[in-house]
Amino acid sequence: MRLTRRGYSSLASGLGIGALAGCLNPPDPEGDSSADINGEQDATERENEQETIAEAGSLHFSFQTVSEFTQWKTTEYESAVSSYRDGLRTIEAKLEELSERDGNTITQSDLDTIFEMADDAASVDEGFDEYYGTTPGLSTLADDLQTDLQRNLDRSEYEQLSLDMARYRNTYRALSTATEVSRRFPSDPVFGMPYERFIAAEDPEEYNDYIFEAMVVDNSDEIKDAFFVTYDEVDISEDPFNHNPNGITASNRHIPVNEFIGDIVDRSTHDIVTESRINIIQQSLYEEYPDEYFDTGDTVSVSDSEAVGVVIYELEDTAAAEELYDTYIETGTVDSQFEFGDYSWDRVFFDAESPTVYLHLRSHQEYVVCMDVTDTQWERRSFGDDEASLGDVLEGTFLDID
Repeated sequence: MRLTRRGYSSLASGLGIGALAGCLNPPDPEGDSSADINGEQDATERENEQETIAEAGSLHFSFQTVSEFTQWKTTEYESAVSSYRDGLRTIEAKLEELSERDGNTITQSDLDTIFEMADDAASVDEGFDEYYGTTPGLSTLADDLQTDLQRNLDRSEYEQLSLDMARYRNTYRALSTATEVSRRFPSDPVFGMPYERFIAAEDPEEYNDYIFEAMVVDNSDEIKDAFFVTYDEVDISEDPFNHNPNGITASNRHIPVNEFIGDIVDRSTHDIVTESRINIIQQSLYEEYPDEYFDTGDTVSVSDSEAVGVVIYELEDTAAAEELYDTYIETGTVDSQFEFGDYSWDRVFFDAESPTVYLHLRSHQEYVVCMDVTDTQWERRSFGDDEASLGDVLEGTFLDID
């Protein structure tokens, strides 16, 4: 009998294909000693990384997690989806080919090819697992495929071998459909675990009425992509841009943060690594907000809801961030300070051009953040039908750090 990297697992072979396809985040199968060592090293590296982030401060972590996801979604999501589907469809096609042959013509080399393909397919879902936490357990599926097919070949159960290949083919095919990919890794609006990155509260469910419109801007101040992030799946009546950069300029979607931030200071001379812009809308402040709309499936409108515009600049280092912060301070006029959470923000206005722009500014580690970018004076700033304050609107969000 051929020895394989993985041991046979009676538990794995007892699981049905349908159960595997629906499994979220299954435990990793037992591997050899080198895999265990690598796993321990990875765990140690992750622990050290988290300790480093914690030492930098919770506000730093909050800026980092939001900026990181926004950038990943804009720059890597589409290629990750393509790689994910390609991996699944490659093994599906091979299983299709083998399942149509006589079982007694299938060789060990054929199975080795299938096993390698299954391992390759399992390796591409790691990024999705980090950001969405809804991967279908491709590693466990690969283990079970190897267990079942290898056992059938070793026992010369050729008819069962062909049947199992057809069943696994259907499983991989089902996982690669556009509907299934969209369900597990929603593109717009993005919902589920990514929403937690935009909420600082321990229980995001307590703050489930926010809509975040996130966008990434390139060095020429053009929007590269924009998408909504919500607690649960909803129908937003104003689609951001359908992920089509060419359609952005033709869109009539009002983007408050984008309207006022562009020309305040010259950012071209600063070492800006990434720039993310986020509009925060607390939908429950407005009359058109349907009661428990996440449960009813009603359409949510953002056109009449005033947003809190936030810009997150990530720079090369703390010194570069301080330079950009100083540029904002020197260009504008510091009016006062705003205490929010455990942190103080500078209230700065810019009156060189009309209209005057008002914002809250903070430099923190390698980040500079402009919060509530608007043309409305602070004394007149309110939100919703009950005229909520800025602090009320931001409660529980990634900016509300205690």
